[in-house]
Amino acid sequence: MKFKSLINNRIALFFVFLLSVPFLGADDNLVKVEHLYPGKVDVKTFRIDKKSDVSIYGKGAKLKKRSRNILCYGWIIDAKTGKVQWNSLKILKNKFLNETGIFAFEDDIAMEPGIYKAFYTAVYDNDGIVIKDLGDLVENIFSNWDEEDVFTFHEDELNMIIKGQKNLFQELNEDYKYVPESQKTVVAFYRAGENEYLEKSFSIKTTIPLYIQSAGEKKDRKFYDYGRIYDMRNHEVVWPTKSTIFEYAGGGWKNVEARDEIKLPAGNYSVSYITDDSHAYNDWNVMPPNNPEAWGIQVFCEASDINRIDFTTARPEPVVDLMKVGDNAILSQGMELKKALELRVICLGEYDDGEAYDYGWIEDARTNEIVWKFTGRNSVHAGGGDKNRKFNGIVKLPEGQYIVKYISDGSHSYFDWNTTPPFEKEYWGISVWPLKENDEKYISLINEQKLVNENIIVKIDRVGDHEERHKDFTIEKDGLYGVYAIGEGDDDEMYDTGWIKRLSDGQIVWEMTGRNSEWAGGARKNRMFNGDVFLKAGRYRLYYETDGSHSFADWNATPPTNPDKYGIRIMTK
Repeated sequence: MKFKSLINNRIALFFVFLLSVPFLGADDNLVKVEHLYPGKVDVKTFRIDKKSDVSIYGKGAKLKKRSRNILCYGWIIDAKTGKVQWNSLKILKNKFLNETGIFAFEDDIAMEPGIYKAFYTAVYDNDGIVIKDLGDLVENIFSNWDEEDVFTFHEDELNMIIKGQKNLFQELNEDYKYVPESQKTVVAFYRAGENEYLEKSFSIKTTIPLYIQSAGEKKDRKFYDYGRIYDMRNHEVVWPTKSTIFEYAGGGWKNVEARDEIKLPAGNYSVSYITDDSHAYNDWNVMPPNNPEAWGIQVFCEASDINRIDFTTARPEPVVDLMKVGDNAILSQGMELKKALELRVICLGEYDDGEAYDYGWIEDARTNEIVWKFTGRNSVHAGGGDKNRKFNGIVKLPEGQYIVKYISDGSHSYFDWNTTPPFEKEYWGISVWPLKENDEKYISLINEQKLVNENIIVKIDRVGDHEERHKDFTIEKDGLYGVYAIGEGDDDEMYDTGWIKRLSDGQIVWEMTGRNSEWAGGARKNRMFNGDVFLKAGRYRLYYETDGSHSFADWNATPPTNPDKYGIRIMTK
């Protein structure tokens, strides 16, 4: 009997629905947008050829679960301006404020000739989080309702229909995107989804104006989905500028948009659009913007300027590429300069509370001297989380052999951010770029291990906890030899340290101490010796020992700048 009663109720509701639908005449056309899965939007495009009345009707909903609202509603925008022409939320404003349930709406409005877009969505309001599938929706929203299948029954009713005269009103099947008649598209990224990195390069032959539209996600003064234009010569952002204004884009409070005009001089540029892992087309976790399809960035130029743009421009490549670095990485690349050069170095890393956790540096391959290092002082905020820092500058290096290095800790890196990523997250790491086009012929990449081993007599490195290691070696002739050692200690005592013993008489000829060492970067207890020691010809033994904490791969404080060399080595001069 319960089943029969449920069927009768459904039949009764169905006829009520039929009676509520306005009559569709033979001379009328209609456009229908309807509810899909939560977080998605349905969209249709239509054209009105002459000012005329249209009828809008359908059903929306406000459903509450655990003090959170899911809204089902439709709206219409002008495809040219993006402005909202009609919204069912306004028609049902009082009901949405005071009641929950499924509500019918009906309205007649006069519309000017033009092209319009109709949208319909089901989404949590601005304080909620979208549920990924229909099963979760029923369980989390309707479990407090009397009928378990209430959503399933009403789902087909959740839609919006726009009806107009057949000779004046017509649905457009093409994927319409408005471009002013006087302009041409340079770059157009629409409907950007989650975890996107979209990019296109071009060059300009002479100074021209560009017109930019972009919509994205911004909250707490930080961008999460955003567009950028870069000058590829100096890797600087040329848009947005300091005068660019991002305004509310409708829907959720974090939706923003900008319309801007800039003039770019001749040069090579790239346009990129980046999104995070939530709230994008077509998976909104709060109410979508007025024009969901414009989520992305679009760049236009005057039609007369399109021939001044070259779209075959390739993005330049770095000579050293240690980018997109993940957690717990130690990366390096050797390079040789055949003459003194000025090079552009771009390094993005993590710097917090006065310490660097993900960072890069360049060292002289023969002397181990650090000739450039990423620091808090020489870097600027890279966008996103406060600890994201960026160095983008010119480093002058004399002719010689160098090793470019980068290290990361166990959190907040490419693929695994624990706070908002930087704007240029693809650059996380270190990269080296030629400053002039012909400079590349003076730069060659070389095998780092082969380069380093050429002047190393003996080494003990990457030493862990509770180790006592030694190696014997021979000095062929009297002279000065380079010693490079990193250990743990302070001015009074060393806890991880190395020394040299002459085997002929057992005498310790050199030992690393707190007094003859200096700070090695990272925690203050990291110590380093990098200097010359006089050794007579003969047989020697090199020692290195550690205590039970703070060593390679098991640091209990910030590691030294050059952690893979934790230990000791002796080199020719």
